[in-house]
Amino acid sequence: MRTKILTAAILALSAAGVQAAEKPLKILLVNDDGCQSVGTTSLQEKLAAKGYDVWMVAPATNQSGIGSAITFKTGKVFDVKKSR
Repeated sequence: MRTKILTAAILALSAAGVQAAEKPLKILLVNDDGCQSVGTTSLQEKLAAKGYDVWMVAPATNQSGIGSAITFKTGKVFDVKKSR
């Protein structure tokens, strides 16, 4: 029984490796510090350099702690930019 489980695990991992070679892993990187924060952009660049398909979702400016804020202003318009 253990041999069958081990064999199945090895086959699953090798199949995942083949799939990863064909299609890069998609990573959604989210941050409330803004899309230009040093740590976030550095992480995005390093992951992309390794071959991952990285998408970042972040505000234009630092919005840390704003989740508990109340605003009565009208909605905002957002731009979608592709970095590659």
